Amino acid sequence: MTWKLMDLLPPLLPLEEFLPLCQYLQNDEAGFKRYQLCGKIADIFDQYLVYRPDWIEAWDRSEAVPAPL
Repeated sequence: MTWKLMDLLPPLLPLEEFLPLCQYLQNDEAGFKRYQLCGKIADIFDQYLVYRPDWIEAWDRSEAVPAPL
């Protein structure tokens, strides 16, 4: 999943809502920060698959995650 995120991230960086992330990744010519960030995001989604599969299913249906009780 890390490599897929590495491909998906660059086109999003010019968007205004990604400005803080774009600034964080400045001067990362070798892509080390981007690789590390995408690895962490991939790990979080792996954890969701194990502990919150209902969230993944909701996102797949474009639904909001149920609010905690």
